[in-house]
Amino acid sequence: MSLHLQSVVDRAFQLLWSTGRTCTTIIVVLITSANVMHSRTNGITTLSIVSASFLDSEDGYPIPTGSVFYPGEKIHLEFKLTGFTTDKKYRMSVNYRIDFLGPSGVRFSLPRAGEINEEIFPQDEDWLPTLRVSPRLPQFAEPGTYEVTLTVMDRLAGNDETSLTVPILVHGDNVETSTTLLIRNLVFSRERGGEALSTPAYSAGETVWARFHITGYSLAEDNSFDVASSLEVTTEREKDNKVLFRFTASGERGRPFYPRRWLPAEFRLDLDKNLSPGVYTVLISVQDRLGGKTFESRRHFRVK
Repeated sequence: MSLHLQSVVDRAFQLLWSTGRTCTTIIVVLITSANVMHSRTNGITTLSIVSASFLDSEDGYPIPTGSVFYPGEKIHLEFKLTGFTTDKKYRMSVNYRIDFLGPSGVRFSLPRAGEINEEIFPQDEDWLPTLRVSPRLPQFAEPGTYEVTLTVMDRLAGNDETSLTVPILVHGDNVETSTTLLIRNLVFSRERGGEALSTPAYSAGETVWARFHITGYSLAEDNSFDVASSLEVTTEREKDNKVLFRFTASGERGRPFYPRRWLPAEFRLDLDKNLSPGVYTVLISVQDRLGGKTFESRRHFRVK
């Protein structure tokens, strides 16, 4: 590897450490050789990206192009170039840019830029410059099609430029977002993450599980958020209307690189075995501390 190319790699790792954001980890590896091919290749006379492949690991084997990925997963991509120009000293000089966009056009990871500047020898006619990149999807990425776009420019051919966009199909929780603070998708179940109950009814001594999503809270310009929630359970009987459980506010705050539009939440109630039959009300209060907003939602369950 030439000293110039090594400096490019060194700068890439310096940029990685300076960000301090694990959700934007990108590793770019320029696969080079001290011996490389001459002039243009494979009969292609202009700079081209001849292939883009998903790999099963950073240095692994190709996997199907239509593979499905999930939030928080690391994606390994490999690009191969051909048709580049060399000068009289058998050197190539190609600049590249890599960008990473979510379904709404917002970057989900920091863009990358660099240069491949290598001496190419005629005997290595089968060698192709290769770029590998491994972005990580946001932990709470919405489902949809994400994109990685590679743009390369041949500096020895009048800045001849070409681009290739690779679509990435992501599956995940499909939470409808909101412009106002609210709770969505609240369901009761008998176990954590269990099947939703159409009619929440429990026996005394059982455990009540419920899960929901919070959305519509404020995001600052740097994507920071600050949300708190509290819960209380009351009886529905007129003569005995009192608070049985009260949980003080607990919250979540953060400043992710990619905007986080919703938060998952859950609660658990261990019912006393002597609890009287009847209808009970769950009051969930959510506070948007950045936007100064509050939302309350009441839901009911029955004890048989």
